[in-house]
Amino acid sequence: MNKQAVQKVKLFCGGMQSRFLENKDLFIEVSGSYQSGTVSYPFSILFEGETYVLTFQKETIRGAFDTVFSHLIEQANLYDILTLTYADRTGRLMLRADNKNVSTKSDNQVAEVSKGEEKHIISPKAANKLLRVLDFVSENGKLKNTHVRKFTQAEHFIELLVPYLKKLPQDREITVYDLACGKSYLSFFLNFYLCDVMKRRCRIIGVDIREDVVEASKKIRDELKYYNMDFYCADILEFTPPTRMDVAISLHACDVATDFAIAVAVNNGAQIAAIAPCCHKEFLDTIKTEEMPYFTENGIFKKRFSDLLTDIYRVKTLEEQGYAVVATEFVSPLETPKNLLILAEKTKNASPKGEATRAIKRAFHVDPILDKLIF
Repeated sequence: MNKQAVQKVKLFCGGMQSRFLENKDLFIEVSGSYQSGTVSYPFSILFEGETYVLTFQKETIRGAFDTVFSHLIEQANLYDILTLTYADRTGRLMLRADNKNVSTKSDNQVAEVSKGEEKHIISPKAANKLLRVLDFVSENGKLKNTHVRKFTQAEHFIELLVPYLKKLPQDREITVYDLACGKSYLSFFLNFYLCDVMKRRCRIIGVDIREDVVEASKKIRDELKYYNMDFYCADILEFTPPTRMDVAISLHACDVATDFAIAVAVNNGAQIAAIAPCCHKEFLDTIKTEEMPYFTENGIFKKRFSDLLTDIYRVKTLEEQGYAVVATEFVSPLETPKNLLILAEKTKNASPKGEATRAIKRAFHVDPILDKLIF
């Protein structure tokens, strides 16, 4: 290619390098070929282990991305035609250059939903690799019967969360914390949806006190090459978030662990909190009311009323901390009785501080741990 074409190529490829710096953890590959006459010379750049590997002309070069990419582009003046595709999980940038023309185009097409998949916001076909690694599909690619409920829960959780995610700034990375993440399948599905469907840059951080599930999550991350995910083994109350907390999620953290997750979200100024409570035990031994003793006289009524009051208290606490809160069912009770989702969005308007929560404590003789956890 002539000097003018080569200069244009270098200019466009400088933009690709800038994109890499912004989306480093979402990088997939660089691929393409140089052509001289009728002979084509393919090349690729992949991330392997801790380094980037350029394969070209029977030569393998390892190093930092800018090093191997610059080396590749420096060959442009030796050939007639260059075709190059830069791919990350938010889309592709494509370049074609010869002596007459240098053209580029981008492809940010979302993962397609096939016929028969319309009910899914995450296409099982497009997410096949993710589902295989998570062991959600059988050998024929169909969702396992044993995992349909978990997949449905994750989809509906994300579907209700999406309108809130769309309100976050579009020009920067979204940071999501999965508090008491367990096996982290919700985190992996959310990562796929944000990057591969919404085409949003994100970082997802899972925290759990159990070392075995954290190590298992790290292995899945590495197999999927989801390098925009981090996992920490820690008590979420003692964990210091390394970054801003845009979103806090928690799916079925047992008993007061749900309160821990709410407190961590509030104390770290999360803009959005999406919390699906699990079992409730904290109020059961102490709850009583002189004015309406029939609420707690019967054992099963006491248990159900205790569950209800626990979540009401959580919602009122969030409101008093300046959140607009919606409580809704995110799946059918036939899927799981633990089907409540608390969605909270930070606003400038708070309810009168402590008014509702003080009334609940006074009327039902409860001493919620959530009070002690919020700064």
